[in-house]
Amino acid sequence: MSFSAGKPLGRVLWFLGLTFGISWGSWGLLYLLVGTGAIVFASVPGWALFMLGGFGPTIAIVWLKYAWGELRGVRDLLRYAFGAEHWPRTLAVLAAVLAVHTLVLAATSAINSEMPWYLLPASAVFTALLGGGLEELGWRGFLQPAAERRLLLPLATLGVGAIWAVWHLPLFLIPGSPQSTGSDFFSFASLGLVLSFLLMLIRRVSSSVVACVIFHGCSNALLSYFVPKPTPLLIILLTVETVAACLLAWAWERHALASQEGS
Repeated sequence: MSFSAGKPLGRVLWFLGLTFGISWGSWGLLYLLVGTGAIVFASVPGWALFMLGGFGPTIAIVWLKYAWGELRGVRDLLRYAFGAEHWPRTLAVLAAVLAVHTLVLAATSAINSEMPWYLLPASAVFTALLGGGLEELGWRGFLQPAAERRLLLPLATLGVGAIWAVWHLPLFLIPGSPQSTGSDFFSFASLGLVLSFLLMLIRRVSSSVVACVIFHGCSNALLSYFVPKPTPLLIILLTVETVAACLLAWAWERHALASQEGS
C-alpha cells in the first residue's frame, strides 16, 4: 500500500495507523517515564509528550493529505482547516448546537467552583487550538466523511465515536493526566459518543472543519465548568440530543438533495 493509494479503506488505515502510532507512542513513553519516576506529568517533558500525542490525528491527516497531493501549500492547509462554504449557515448551526448542549449541561450538572465563569471564553480558545480542538482535522475532517461513504450515518458516527474514545484510553492510565483524575472511562466514552453525533451534525450542515474545532474547544471548556451528574435526566437529555442530531442531519440531507434537483 502506498501513500498515494486511491482506495478509501487504504486511506482510512493509513490515517488510523499514523494517528495511533503518534499518539499511543507518545503517551506510552510518557506512561513509562512517569511510572518509573524519571519525570512527573506536570513537567515540561511530560506536557510536551502529552501535547504531541494529542496532535496525533492532526499531524497524521496533514501529512497524508500532502502525500496524497490534496494539499500543496500553506494556503490549502488553512482553507482545509479554517474554511467554510457558507459562513452564516456555519455560525448558525454551531451556535444552535452549542446553545442546546450548554442548556443540557446546565440543567443536569453541578458547578465547578474552582473555574470562574468569565474564564470560559479563554478556556474555549485555548482548548480549540491546543487542547483537543485541532484533532477535528482528522476525526471529523477526514474519518467521519470516509465512514459515511461506507456505512449508514448512525453506524458511521458510532464507529468514529468509538475509535475516538478508545484513542483516549492510555491517558486514563497515566498518573497526573487530566483524564486520570476526572471521570471514569465509561462515562467519558458515553459522553464522547453523544458529542460525536453533535459534531457529525455540525460537519454535515456546515461542511466546515473549523466549526467542529470550535465546538470541540467549547465543549471541553464547558466540561471544566459544569460537572455532569449521572442522573436519569442527564441520560434522557443526552439521548434526545443524539436522536435529534440524526434526524436533523437526515432532514438537512433531504433538503440539500431537493435544492440540487430544483436548481
